[in-house]
Amino acid sequence: MDQALYSKERSAALGLLLRFQPLLVSKLHPADGVGQVPNTCSPDLLGVGSWLKKYTAPLCTHMGDTLPVAASTAGTSDRHSAEVPCVVGGDLTGILLAELVVSMVLLLSEKAGLMQEAGAIPLLAGLLEHLDRFNHLAPGKERDDNEDLAWPGIMG
Repeated sequence: MDQALYSKERSAALGLLLRFQPLLVSKLHPADGVGQVPNTCSPDLLGVGSWLKKYTAPLCTHMGDTLPVAASTAGTSDRHSAEVPCVVGGDLTGILLAELVVSMVLLLSEKAGLMQEAGAIPLLAGLLEHLDRFNHLAPGKERDDNEDLAWPGIMG
């Protein structure tokens, strides 16, 4: 009974965040040039940037707490290393983090000054070491790295 209630609350929260995150990013980077935001940092844009930082902080804090535990658990056995990524991927931040990182990179390339003022990028940068440590536990990581870094057709 408690599990069903938790699942229902979690799905409602996830649904809300899956709607909120793109809306927040779209206020900073409108699609197709509609309502194009000027390059200057207006008070409205700084306010939206502040919301982005306030939204990013708890996600990064949760992920910063989750990833070290996940890495140590995944390192205990092959079975754990196969199951832990599924648990992390199904976690609230496991669903939202990839989209948030892509959005932040886009905003940083388009509106570097605003992102500097908002201060949300250092929060994500703090996760890189944890993500790297977790990713090094993946089986076949050397092969994946070689394929990602190779020119098409060069690696056999």
